[in-house]
Amino acid sequence: MKKIVFVTIISCLFLASCGGGKKQNSEESNQTAATAAATVDNDLKKERISGSVDSLRQRLYWCLEKFGRMEKGKLQNWEQHDFLKVFDNDGFLTEEIHYTADNKITSRRKITYNNSHQLLAEEIFKGDDLTERTVYTYNANNKLAAKEKFGKDEKLKEKIEYSYYEDSGLLMDEDWYKSDGTLSLKYVHLYEDNLLSERQKYWGGGSLAQKEYYVYDNNENLIFYTSNKYQNKTLIFDKQIRYSGYDKSGDYYEKMIFNEAGNENEKTTYVYDVSGYLTEYLNYEKKRYEPAETVTDETENTDDEETETDEISVEETSSDLSAADEWWQIKSGEAYTYENDDNGNWIQKITYKINSENERTRQYYFERKYHYR
Repeated sequence: MKKIVFVTIISCLFLASCGGGKKQNSEESNQTAATAAATVDNDLKKERISGSVDSLRQRLYWCLEKFGRMEKGKLQNWEQHDFLKVFDNDGFLTEEIHYTADNKITSRRKITYNNSHQLLAEEIFKGDDLTERTVYTYNANNKLAAKEKFGKDEKLKEKIEYSYYEDSGLLMDEDWYKSDGTLSLKYVHLYEDNLLSERQKYWGGGSLAQKEYYVYDNNENLIFYTSNKYQNKTLIFDKQIRYSGYDKSGDYYEKMIFNEAGNENEKTTYVYDVSGYLTEYLNYEKKRYEPAETVTDETENTDDEETETDEISVEETSSDLSAADEWWQIKSGEAYTYENDDNGNWIQKITYKINSENERTRQYYFERKYHYR
């Protein structure tokens, strides 16, 4: 039930504050602490899990095909996909445990909230040892004021402070501090009609590092993201992405990447089923026809006459191609099939790898078990 969620470089704190509460996207972003602090949806709803679930166990196997049916093969040692999630009575995640293939715990994350279900602390354990702790504090307006990250020695590793515009309450600045208290990064946020329109990144010394621009449609879905980086005292093009085909759930169906000249360069398309599960994505690259080169063939005359020079055109296999021809070529992708339980939650997911010829090869078998209250 993984929907393609576009998490912007901005924190979801703004998204909840920007009006509409759309889930918006950017590939290279950091989702900050403000996410859980400001969102209304609980974790079960975010993952599109139905019913009163108090725990979810997921395991990953190699997929085998026998008698035309997909079956579990060897259990895979991939702890990222081998986990137990525990939820409270209100559907918020309180614990997440990851395992090896032989069911040994590799890491444990514990989460605590205040009465408003805002994050108070996250603790990461390796075995029985606390290796990292993150603490969240809020201002008088119940907005996230600071996020502090501590190491296993309880020494401060990093601190982020948040400030807001007085009139709108929208996030204004993020100040990132090193363990010694020196400012390392600063993010400044500008808005139009209560929607983030520009984000500026500065180094700790005050010099500009990056500018990001956001454009939305009439439904407040992000449709254009543009990034420029500051290099050699000049802002240069970094990337531009267009998102299109949003549905009622806020999922987009196409992501287009442009080059510096403004030409379409790469794209990814997405397909969902009626339950909102992602069933396929395909990565494409733009191919452009280039005219045939002319090759010079010099033939030496054995009778000591002048050398003859012939120009030979290197022909393309397709004679009707011209310099203006271009097309989309599949690079890679994945496809998914699901089996759901009576509550509509998937309990089996088969993944298929897609190559440049659009050929599909079965790969993994995901299994989920839910415990309902």
